[in-house]
Amino acid sequence: MGIPLIGGRLFDRRDDAEAVPVAIINETMAARFWPQGDAVGRSLHRQEGEVRVAGIVKDSKYRELNESPMPYLYLPFAQLPRTRATLLARFAPSSGSNAARTLPEAIRNLEPKLPVSDLRSARQHLDVMILPQRIAGNAAVSLGLVGLLLCCLGIYGIVAYSLRRRWREIGIRLSLGASPGGVARRLVREGLVLSMVGFAAGLAAALPAAKALERFLIDGSPVDLPALAVASSLLLVASLAASYLPARRAARIDPVSALRSQ
Repeated sequence: MGIPLIGGRLFDRRDDAEAVPVAIINETMAARFWPQGDAVGRSLHRQEGEVRVAGIVKDSKYRELNESPMPYLYLPFAQLPRTRATLLARFAPSSGSNAARTLPEAIRNLEPKLPVSDLRSARQHLDVMILPQRIAGNAAVSLGLVGLLLCCLGIYGIVAYSLRRRWREIGIRLSLGASPGGVARRLVREGLVLSMVGFAAGLAAALPAAKALERFLIDGSPVDLPALAVASSLLLVASLAASYLPARRAARIDPVSALRSQ
């Protein structure tokens, strides 16, 4: 399985039913029960009897992909045989689909009466394990896109409405000699400054909220900088459009009409 050995040794042919019962533990178990680093050669008392620690390996995942590190130990099959077992086999990448046929044939050649069931690849096994996270992730992405669209529409509507309420002010500025281009640039700048303040407040709230979701993630960071950059860029574009289009239209109005409208 590619789990590195960090101390002691792995199981070998010496660890049969006649040998001293041994076990391999992970580094979390070693650190919990032997914090001084002398776990190899020590004894563990189990319900089935005493076993001696032969080696220490790196932590892995045992029940769920998003689980926290937990103590775990491995026992040699020759010393603890079971009527049902899971066989893990590694195939060359060139085997392809032939692996599903080759493995049962090899087992039947060794023991014709041994039943083989639930044969699947590691990818299929992982797909089943992460199915709840995948469904939740797709739902979260869909809701996030809907929320982003609503934010863009909301920003456009609020900024456009606020500019519409300032038509009298705009008319006064134009009547006093302000250029339409200068008025439009001022309105766009004010709209962008307000949006940037909102972006900063939103990011300040989003980062702690993302940390709360860290336990639901599998080997990933809760702070997705590319996603935040894309969302901020879309909101910035929406804010720019919400400021520019109404500002350009407001700068072209007749000052007299603007003053009479309110």
